Amino acid sequence: MTDKQMKQTIRKMGWSDLVAKWRRRNDEDIEDTWGQGKFFEYAIIRAFETEDAQVRYPYVVHSHHIGIEGNKVLEQIDGAIYVDGLSVIIESKDYKKKNIDIEPLAKLQVRLRRRPSQVIGCLFCDSDMTWPAQMLIESLMPHTILFWSKRDVEYCFDNHCFVEGLQLKYRAVIEYGNHMLDLLTYKEEGCESFCIVEGKTDRDILSKVFKEVNVKVKFIVTNGISSMPAVARTVMSYKEQEDKVMIVCDQDNFEEGRYGKDVLGFLLRGDMNNPSFAMFTFDPNIDYLVAKSKEDREWKINTDEIERRVNNNIKSILKDETINRIIEFVRE
Repeated sequence: MTDKQMKQTIRKMGWSDLVAKWRRRNDEDIEDTWGQGKFFEYAIIRAFETEDAQVRYPYVVHSHHIGIEGNKVLEQIDGAIYVDGLSVIIESKDYKKKNIDIEPLAKLQVRLRRRPSQVIGCLFCDSDMTWPAQMLIESLMPHTILFWSKRDVEYCFDNHCFVEGLQLKYRAVIEYGNHMLDLLTYKEEGCESFCIVEGKTDRDILSKVFKEVNVKVKFIVTNGISSMPAVARTVMSYKEQEDKVMIVCDQDNFEEGRYGKDVLGFLLRGDMNNPSFAMFTFDPNIDYLVAKSKEDREWKINTDEIERRVNNNIKSILKDETINRIIEFVRE
């Protein structure tokens, strides 16, 4: 496909279609159609666009763009983003078998030198950084480059939070000089609990409940049970000593999927005896907190409707046994 066709194709994708395609990005048919690394570049820009950021898709800077005669290619830019007062130049590297070295950082730094000082750079990759690159990114001032690892990108696709991720990374570089904030394990000040859930509906319901009882919780959406053990182990490895980590999932998904509760418990066996870790299940599922009948649960779930239903049923929800065990665990 040409660049124009790629832009037209990606912009037709809504969020669900984009995420589904993202999870298949390494399939041969996608690489054959898009070319090596191209879907990665366009998907990042489209993700920000779905969150109402103003974007520029990958483009080429020619000599005539800066007042020099001719059509010589000066730069190939992987995109630009404008949101919440931030102006960002993007560099994307779809490295699957090696980590990022210093070359992409040096290239991005050169591009920032030609632009106003308030412009920042974001380096997205499908891997991680080498040690020399980690040292370099911390010493590029006055230019600011924010690193997005594979884990950062996956987290934002799971939780639909690229703009929020950009805000958090920019805040971290201002307050701590941290250019490589890990979005998965980051939590706000005063928050001492991580809640790992299967989907956005679970998060929306529980976030309203926690807000009602004045408890701060960092939610991580995994879009399914299968990745919960890996996410939990990662968070347990990076969390502070006093932090709590919990997995919340639906009983009916154990019965329908290949991950039974006993299998999930086995995968997490090293954490199950840890007092700062717990797993809770809703029988048959968390939807019953706001929708009591099967017919009622067929309505199209959205955040506004969930908020209305939680508000209308908060007294009965707070009497739910599982909800009370969760709140007790967080407050211990």
